[in-house]
Amino acid sequence: MENKINIPLPKPGEYPEYYATYYKQINPQIHIFDMMEAQLSRLLSAVSSLSQEKQHFRYAEGKWSVLEVLGHCIDTERIFGYRVLGFVRGETQSLPGYDENIYVAEGNFDNRSLQSLVKEFNGLREANLALFESLSEEDFVKTGVANNKEMKVNALVYLIPAHLEHHIQILKERYGITGD
Repeated sequence: MENKINIPLPKPGEYPEYYATYYKQINPQIHIFDMMEAQLSRLLSAVSSLSQEKQHFRYAEGKWSVLEVLGHCIDTERIFGYRVLGFVRGETQSLPGYDENIYVAEGNFDNRSLQSLVKEFNGLREANLALFESLSEEDFVKTGVANNKEMKVNALVYLIPAHLEHHIQILKERYGITGD
């Protein structure tokens, strides 16, 4: 890992309140970049051997399939990574929000292969890590606005793996998918 600078854990007030539960997924003893790298192998281990039937499994009517959950995680990682970029580059406009249900409905994830989704996620995570490693300590405390809510860069950087961890737990608890 090239850049092991201290990235402060986000505090209440540095992010919209509705993200608070996600931060409980973070182990403050592990550097956030290490957590992000470890998630790549954990996710691959959890989903790599799923049958076609399990990839399309929904635990209840109207819920996303496993492929759609992965697609949602990709979309969210991409959007949050863009927000980090915008904030550190000094964007002054509010970056748009998004409706995850519309994104999943339009994402066509059930018609993609598991391998293509895993490949996309891995590339995206590696690109985000490269960006985050290039940032200075000052960048991590910059503030921006997304979906008309103020947020700090460090809060977004922690939110990215926290969001994925949330969905890994859902895959375990509601879809019966393990891989640790």
